[in-house]
Amino acid sequence: MSEWLTYSLHDLLIFSPDSYFALFEIYNRQLWPWNVIAVLLALAGFSLLSQRKIFIQAGMLSLSIIWLFIGMVFMQRYYAQINTLAHGLSWLFIMQSLLMILVVLMPACCNVDTVSQRCKSGYLFLLAGLVVFPLLPWWMQRSWQSVEIIGIAPDPTALMTLGLILLSRVGLKVWLLVIPIIWLIVSTLTYMAMTLET
Repeated sequence: MSEWLTYSLHDLLIFSPDSYFALFEIYNRQLWPWNVIAVLLALAGFSLLSQRKIFIQAGMLSLSIIWLFIGMVFMQRYYAQINTLAHGLSWLFIMQSLLMILVVLMPACCNVDTVSQRCKSGYLFLLAGLVVFPLLPWWMQRSWQSVEIIGIAPDPTALMTLGLILLSRVGLKVWLLVIPIIWLIVSTLTYMAMTLET
């Protein structure tokens, strides 16, 4: 049992940072120009967020499609090449997609919360996923071609999902938060391990 205490996050990493970032470079090249279109649509959606319930519903539906796409395409076809756990993780993304579709179909879905502290936190998460996270290549001094953006990459998508959920008064809110939070914890630990690697 004491041997487990000698392990670090780096020891649990099953791929190198170079492999991880190279994977995103390939992924971005093969999805061009859809990755650019995804960013433009996200920017448009962010600018339309207001007190209108329809925009929250449209955002939730769009994100549900994105979660499904990431689970079936990124996780199973790309990430699985370097991470043997990716196939199992893909089911979390598919489950999140189904939960969000279920919420959109509920009659009392997606009323807007514009005044609470939670709402302000929601906007911070939205900005982090849309603007801050794509700047990581510059901060980490790696190729901009490995950028992770909303619509095709899991991390910014999870951040923006948290933001939209916090911004709205949706049913099943607690359940909708679970998978994005789990993924962001996994991703944070992965980035910490890769930082130790470098």
